[in-house]
Amino acid sequence: MTATNAKPAGRASDFKPKAASPAAPRKQPNRNVRFCDLPKIEGPTGRFILQQISSVAELEAGFISDRTKKALKAAKARGKKLGGNRGAVISADARRAGVDAVVARSAARAADLKPTIDELRANDVTTLSGLAEALTAKGIPTARGGARWSAVQVQRVLARIHP
Repeated sequence: MTATNAKPAGRASDFKPKAASPAAPRKQPNRNVRFCDLPKIEGPTGRFILQQISSVAELEAGFISDRTKKALKAAKARGKKLGGNRGAVISADARRAGVDAVVARSAARAADLKPTIDELRANDVTTLSGLAEALTAKGIPTARGGARWSAVQVQRVLARIHP
């Protein structure tokens, strides 16, 4: 190739897309949607079946909505408080009282467990994981009602017993 035949490299601004002529055929969007659990039926019959299936699904959604509304209405009639946060702001005093109640409950729980933990320590169970396994084996529930103790839970109880 000689230098006279070479075309100069153009810039992006030099290239213009060709305008589509009005007579040019337009590409149709792909409408071949397939559902894995539907039979492979083409044409008007397939469209009809799909419309019927979607109509049944819409009907079922309406039934579910109706049942839910009726159940909520019945619960409200029974005096059940529905919904969540209604924008109430808890005062600093109420928040402090809540924290104090949780601290008092955990201190009482730790005091209840102190004799059992002291007994286990007297029997040479001294590691956190060993104490956790022993408390689990004795069937003593955790603070949240769990059946299995962890070393971290035992560590927190010990911190309350022996500050």
